[in-house]
Amino acid sequence: MDKMFRGASPYRASHAVAALLLALAALFSPRALSAHVERMSVPELAAASPHIVVAVVESRESRWNARHTLLFTEYTLRVEDRLRGGVPDHVSISVPGGTLGGLTDETCLTVRLEPGSRYLLFLGRLDEPGLSPITGAWQGMFREMPGNLAAVGEEREPLVLRGRPVHFGDLVAAVRPLAAKAYAARPAPPPAVWLPAKAWDPTAPPVPVTGSLPPLAGPQAEAPPAPGEGAPGIVGIASRPPASSPRRRPEKFIYQELAKLPVVINPLPAGSPFSPWDQHEMAYWNFYGGDILRVTSSPSETWAYGNGVFDIPGFPNDAQMTAQFGRGWGELGAGVLGISFVRRVDGVLTEADIVFNPKWSWTLDDAEGTSQGGGYPFKDVALHELGHVWGLRHPWQYQEVWWDSVMNYKSKVYYAVELFADDTTAIRDAFLRGVSRRDGLISSYTTYYDDFQQGPEYTPVRPAVSTVRAGGSFSLTDPIKIENTGTVPLARPTVEVYLAPARLSFAGAVLAKRVRLGGTVPSGATQKVNVGKISVPAGTRAGTYYLAFFLRDPKDAWQANNGAWSTEEVTLTVTRR
Repeated sequence: MDKMFRGASPYRASHAVAALLLALAALFSPRALSAHVERMSVPELAAASPHIVVAVVESRESRWNARHTLLFTEYTLRVEDRLRGGVPDHVSISVPGGTLGGLTDETCLTVRLEPGSRYLLFLGRLDEPGLSPITGAWQGMFREMPGNLAAVGEEREPLVLRGRPVHFGDLVAAVRPLAAKAYAARPAPPPAVWLPAKAWDPTAPPVPVTGSLPPLAGPQAEAPPAPGEGAPGIVGIASRPPASSPRRRPEKFIYQELAKLPVVINPLPAGSPFSPWDQHEMAYWNFYGGDILRVTSSPSETWAYGNGVFDIPGFPNDAQMTAQFGRGWGELGAGVLGISFVRRVDGVLTEADIVFNPKWSWTLDDAEGTSQGGGYPFKDVALHELGHVWGLRHPWQYQEVWWDSVMNYKSKVYYAVELFADDTTAIRDAFLRGVSRRDGLISSYTTYYDDFQQGPEYTPVRPAVSTVRAGGSFSLTDPIKIENTGTVPLARPTVEVYLAPARLSFAGAVLAKRVRLGGTVPSGATQKVNVGKISVPAGTRAGTYYLAFFLRDPKDAWQANNGAWSTEEVTLTVTRR
């Protein structure tokens, strides 16, 4: 390992490492579970990993598992330094996903290690690796780039901290004291409750049944009543800064090879407590992309991966997962919500199966699904996974993403069950062009690019004060955002600001302000909006309120995304004296 510091100045070998340690502690704090994989900080990765090593990848080979049901890629590692654990000088790890001939299997946990490259790896239990031997999947691998720079996961850009690239040797030195602490196995997940899954049947039909139907559309959200006499007048505000469009790089959207249309999915059985919400989320994608996702007209209550059927098995337990894939949820299963298993044959996406982790509790209640406690939101995770089914990849794996997307990993409180401008533009770009549609979306937060995490960070809107008297006023600490998820430019959009007694409801909400944004939000663009000082109507009852926002546009084609509420911990107390 001394060669990793060759040429490093004494300052960088000491002060820079100390600064990096402080930065790791300051920038990363425990976060709620994220769609697919728990979003983990470097200290959390270290705490959860029985083995932490610096190793060079000597070889890579794709092989079938013992059941010949899923391809795995086996990597042989030459270990140069053991920060924790007692792995031998040479060790093999197997990652789900791989390619043999014209057939490729891929999962949400699939990562690629480059032969000849040096990595800092956070590894789980090698005797019982579960779905992935790397803690946190892509998060638990840091590659040494030319010039002794570090990159996280499969990123092609160096890891940056406070505007400066992070050196691989400094990162290893900063992790070493974290690795010196005793490893403690992660706490067991919450007690499992029964969640339904289709019966695993390796002899399930090898081809999809003929006949399909459009998925059932979900209910639309209720809008607040139109402002009447005595409502606050509309205040004009400037468009500052101007609207920004994501994906300025030439490569734009990253797809897997797209499936032949329509994609016919075997949905959840009608008896499932989560049916037909899987179909509702299919219909949501179709609203922007056309007749893309359909459901079989004769659904089956059995499933097997590799039979050519696009399927949603539900919540298979460890026994079913082991029977099908050769591995159960394992220790990593405590940090995974859902996984898409995707198969391509000769470049064509021929199958994608979505499974949900039964080790967690799940809910269809949007308020519970966006709170720190309680169940996890089935609808949002299903919407994310269905993006993989039609072929969309995670944007942050390939670009410096500052924008919002259902394909992002984010804190549970931002699981809004919404498709954002990047998502809707992507599916139109892939399948449906030239169709005119007016649609806007509003959010109670903004996003920005975090160069250290190499992904988007979320900033919720908050009142500048915690308490205000009826008849008084307050300001917000940060802007909200409007996105143009349609194709028609949004000219001078109108936003209403409310004080709402309950989250995700406008019932009893008090209209406090109306603003009209100057200028136009182009298709696919995001506009930050500073609404200015907000006056609390004198007749407002004393109590605790959430902030709520509504994008008032009668011509909007999808009204379900026109409302937004502050997160559960953001409230404003109104007093009468």
